[in-house]
Amino acid sequence: MGDNFLGALVYADDIVLIAPSPSAIIKLLAIRDGYANDYHIIFNADKSKFIVFVSPNRRFLVKAMNSCFIWVVIQ
Repeated sequence: MGDNFLGALVYADDIVLIAPSPSAIIKLLAIRDGYANDYHIIFNADKSKFIVFVSPNRRFLVKAMNSCFIWVVIQ
């Protein structure tokens, strides 16, 4: 928002991580893991979802996402 990056939206027990690139989401997940370790929080992987929005000019990213367990491409 404006000049500030909002990469984590939280409401009650739900968290949404938003990142502009695969490397950025890896950094956000590392921050989340550190926070979870510090505060003894366990995240339920069975309830987790992963969505990727790919613009037509960045279709090369789809190949990089093939190694992910769950992925969705929306144009």
